[in-house]
Amino acid sequence: MRICYFYLIILCSAKILASNEPVVGQNVNGWKLVWADEFSVPGRPDPSKWDYERGFVRNHEPQFYRHENAIIANGRLVITAQREHFVNPGYQAGAKSWDKSTPSAEYTSASLTTKGKAAWLYGRFEIRGRLDTRQGLWPAFWFMGTQHGWPKCGEVDLMEWYEGELLANACWGPDSSRQKWDTTRRKSDQLKALYPPGDYKDLATWSRDFHTWTMNWDAQSITLAVDGHLLNQTDIAETKVGADLTFQGPMYMILNLAVREKDHPEKTAFPATLEVDWVRVWQRP
Repeated sequence: MRICYFYLIILCSAKILASNEPVVGQNVNGWKLVWADEFSVPGRPDPSKWDYERGFVRNHEPQFYRHENAIIANGRLVITAQREHFVNPGYQAGAKSWDKSTPSAEYTSASLTTKGKAAWLYGRFEIRGRLDTRQGLWPAFWFMGTQHGWPKCGEVDLMEWYEGELLANACWGPDSSRQKWDTTRRKSDQLKALYPPGDYKDLATWSRDFHTWTMNWDAQSITLAVDGHLLNQTDIAETKVGADLTFQGPMYMILNLAVREKDHPEKTAFPATLEVDWVRVWQRP
């Protein structure tokens, strides 16, 4: 019995070592891993790391966000958008706000956030994921500041995809009527220019693969990249609002799959998924 237990320990240790997953607290090339989720435990996402946005949340998007649409399976976080009739439990007849005056949704999905759980000032943020790039879908990996309201808090969209384009953005401004954007867009046929010859075949092939998005953020700039290829760089000195610079306070993370109604999602077969292999946050020790 002791021998069997001994070999079990060896096998488990070998499996851990073979995974090559970094460990929180580990230092690599001058960076310390301060937060991570490898999505290795099946079931619901870790409640100590993630919360959920619920209901109708923003932009008059048609999907109703539910925690049931997010699950961990096969070592990945899977966010699933469904075409289904869903009654809004918060509906109030005659309510002025859109989220309460809308009686039902025809789509459901999920949006995970670290708001209230974790936020960071500066660092390197890495997310490995696989997108569904079909018509009417709006997957995103993005960050919001914890200080002030939008857009004064600052917003960074490390990845968003809609209407056949990959976007990488930063947004700031004193209020919603005076928002400023630093945006780059690449249509599907422009993605090829990011990669060495032969590495990009077509959008369908690219969408079947996992890709790694990286945000490097310090007091001077924010750079956004995919698979090591630069998408956008924002000079923080240009993000002044009044006497203050934006992006000088902590930001939290959001992973979500929205539905973009004006892009005619009714032409797309559901379910649709956004898969995340891992999320890692590094900072200088």
